[in-house]
Amino acid sequence: MHIRPARDSDYETFVALFAELETGDPVPNRERFIEDIAPGVIFAEDDAVLGYSYFHVHDGNCHVRHLVTASGARRRGVGRALLRAVRERARSATWCLNVKRDNVAAIALYESEGFSIAYESAAFRFDATALARIALRGDLQIRAIDEAEDAAVERAAGMRAGSFALGRARKREPIALEEKARVVGGAVFDAHFPGAFPFRVTRADLAAPFARMLAERAGRDHLFVTCEAQRDVTAALVAAGATLRFEMFHMRGELA
Repeated sequence: MHIRPARDSDYETFVALFAELETGDPVPNRERFIEDIAPGVIFAEDDAVLGYSYFHVHDGNCHVRHLVTASGARRRGVGRALLRAVRERARSATWCLNVKRDNVAAIALYESEGFSIAYESAAFRFDATALARIALRGDLQIRAIDEAEDAAVERAAGMRAGSFALGRARKREPIALEEKARVVGGAVFDAHFPGAFPFRVTRADLAAPFARMLAERAGRDHLFVTCEAQRDVTAALVAAGATLRFEMFHMRGELA
């Protein structure tokens, strides 16, 4: 087994392995793979491709976004080899990842490599019918924010410092939710997906209107939303008609 960086010609292989994630996410197109994803992808292979990892390093933290082993190559140490290759390449102080709650084998692997559970998250999808039922409110508005506003909006929305900078580095749009000109929420928004992650509000009743406003901003009839460590917001999204796709643990570890 050896590890190598991705090439533009790996797109079809990436697509085939992407399905192993079983998230239901739309498959990135070739252009997005080449421009946005491939620079952070490494493959494990021998005579055939055994798996891949997609990771992103920003401001001293490495986010392992995908770790995939081909179905015929499991129980051969591929995932561990890829994780250790990421560790060598990341040169960061910390690393993190998300894993489905029911993926017991993966959780055990991550814990053996120094990760621990930090909090729970939930991934949702709003369809057109659910979005149409959400009432818009005249006292709420959303807007893209300037880089100089990042820290203030992150604090007001209760987001982790650096969330917006990381979003910009990944070509996402930082968005503030305002109620009567006061910041009450924030999101890192991908209009092409379309989805919001992180997605944060200061009160649960703001979650559904925020989701509808983001979908309208994208000009789409559906929206993916990931809610982190806010059970009241999770309940509000379900009450508004969002479909729970899967639940996750966010895991973190130290590298230095």
